[in-house]
Amino acid sequence: MGLILLFCSYICLIFPHFSDALADYSYQSVIREDAYAASSINEKEKQALLENAGIYNQHIFEQQQRMPFAYAGEDASDGTYDSLFEGFSTLCTLEIPSLSLYLPVRKGTKTETLRNGCGHLYGTSIPIGGDNTHAVIAAHSGLTEASLFSEIHLLQKGDLFYLHLLGDLLTYQVDECVTVPAGSEGPYLQIEPDRIG
Repeated sequence: MGLILLFCSYICLIFPHFSDALADYSYQSVIREDAYAASSINEKEKQALLENAGIYNQHIFEQQQRMPFAYAGEDASDGTYDSLFEGFSTLCTLEIPSLSLYLPVRKGTKTETLRNGCGHLYGTSIPIGGDNTHAVIAAHSGLTEASLFSEIHLLQKGDLFYLHLLGDLLTYQVDECVTVPAGSEGPYLQIEPDRIG
């Protein structure tokens, strides 16, 4: 009986590490696949993808100037959003060196999307940089099968994070750390005019 308890304790100790490594392997596979796809498009195709995302971002900015951001639910989408970066399984890759994170970012925040990495919140800017944008990237924390954003609270003002997008690298710096109460996120997700996000 003691041996069985010891074995079960051992399994409980290694499971989080094993499942995290398995999830990380899956993420890296998706990231490699999209990096290969990005390297196979020409500059004209790349510019067309970025231009379409820029047009979408301008639409989101104009919409938020008329009406504040409101979360539309995990299934929210539209034809234009769905067509962005068609042929790619991700929008970009999020890298946070201070947390040793390197995660794929997919469109939307459906449960399945967030189980397999990060999701881009529909109704916010596509993360391509530029003025009058505010992209929101979401991920779970506290999952037993993957750590994802479990240590996001350890980020500090001044920390750098990166978005890898179609072979380009966008660099950002944490300028504020805020815990947002559920149901009051609207003002925090709103685009601030003339601010790059």
